[in-house]
Amino acid sequence: MDEKIRKKIEEIDLKLLQLLKKRQQLVEKVALFKAKNRIPIRDKEKEFKTIKQLKKEGKKLGISPSATRRIWLEILKESRSTQKETFRQLKKK
Repeated sequence: MDEKIRKKIEEIDLKLLQLLKKRQQLVEKVALFKAKNRIPIRDKEKEFKTIKQLKKEGKKLGISPSATRRIWLEILKESRSTQKETFRQLKKK
């Protein structure tokens, strides 16, 4: 039974990675839009609202708000890095 559980966790981990990749691709599109329209990468107000909403949703699912916050701060940090890299690539062209 232990192996079955581990296998299920591995499957979920893979799905999470696939979703993060899809998210990253969308973030790249957002970055292109922002660059074209001279919109700053970071929107602290939007980030705050996003984390607030996700903490609320996570709590409904039994995930602690602090864990949700930590996870999403990292995801948003990575999103900003992706956007910065997209901006750099555009400047090279």
